[in-house]
Amino acid sequence: MSRDAATVARVRKVIEDIEQSDFVYLALGRNTEDIFTAIMATTALKRFWYPDPKQKHQRVSHDLMIAAIAIPYGTPIMTTDGDFTEIHEHFELPGVYNPLKEEWLVSPEPQIELPRLRSAPPEPNF
Repeated sequence: MSRDAATVARVRKVIEDIEQSDFVYLALGRNTEDIFTAIMATTALKRFWYPDPKQKHQRVSHDLMIAAIAIPYGTPIMTTDGDFTEIHEHFELPGVYNPLKEEWLVSPEPQIELPRLRSAPPEPNF
C-alpha cells in the first residue's frame, strides 16, 4: 500500500463505501481453497505463480485465484486478459467474456445475453 497519506485515505474511503453498498462478495471458502490448491499444483500453469528469473519485469498474476473463485460460484469472468483461456484448458471455467472485443472466449452454459457496448459489432482486425 502507498505510504502517501492522501492515497491511503482515498483507498480506505473506497473500501468503506463498497462495504456499505449492496456489493456482492464472492467469499473464499473451503471449496474455493481446494480448487485453488489443485490449480496451483498444475505444472502447466506454473508460469502464473512462479517468477521467471529471465524476465526483466516480474508480474504478480491473480488470475488463478480469480478462476478458483469463479468456478464454485459459476460466475463468468469479464476480462481483456487472454490468460483465462489457458486456465480453462485445465479447469473448466463458467465463462470468459472480453468486453473490448464483445466476445465470449469461453462460452457460458446457459448462454448469457449481455448488452452491447457499441451500436455496431467491432470491425475484424486483419
